[in-house]
Amino acid sequence: MTELLNSLPQILTCLLICGVKIIEISVQSIRVIMQVKGQKLASTLLAFVECAIWGLVTSAVITTLADNMYWLLAYCVGFAAGIYFGSVLENRLALGETNLQLMADEDDGNKIIEYLIKNGRGFTAFEGFGFEGKKYKINTVIPRKAEKLTVKDIHNITTHVFVVSSDIGASFGGYGVRGNRKGRMRVSLKSKL
Repeated sequence: MTELLNSLPQILTCLLICGVKIIEISVQSIRVIMQVKGQKLASTLLAFVECAIWGLVTSAVITTLADNMYWLLAYCVGFAAGIYFGSVLENRLALGETNLQLMADEDDGNKIIEYLIKNGRGFTAFEGFGFEGKKYKINTVIPRKAEKLTVKDIHNITTHVFVVSSDIGASFGGYGVRGNRKGRMRVSLKSKL
């Protein structure tokens, strides 16, 4: 592989090194996130791809980096760009689930719950007390792909809601999560809490 890289024009070699490194690091970023989220098979397949790229191209480049500063620069740019593009790609893929914690007053809480029920989302609601009196904390686990739309819809229902979003590594059971549908239920906070 080193001979091939040496036979190409310098600019083409640098672009190739940079491009391959971007692909390798982007794949690595997605693999690590999938691994953390418990997606074993997908992360294993990506590990194979990542290793193949490293074995074919990166290892050949590493042995000659000290001799060619242009290659080193291309390698470093590719690494940094791979981190960036891997993050962008992961955000677009939106892997896994998100836990939304919604804090609202009683009326807005009931409207939010009606929205969640209508959209087949599971939830748990708690009664509490805040600065302005009685509040409800509503927890719901949703796919990350649905997070932006769900939060937008909730803000269309009421602007008086405090939303905290946190990533979930793994979740088990529950209503409305990964196909766990136990049938529709009609709930009112006023009648239940």
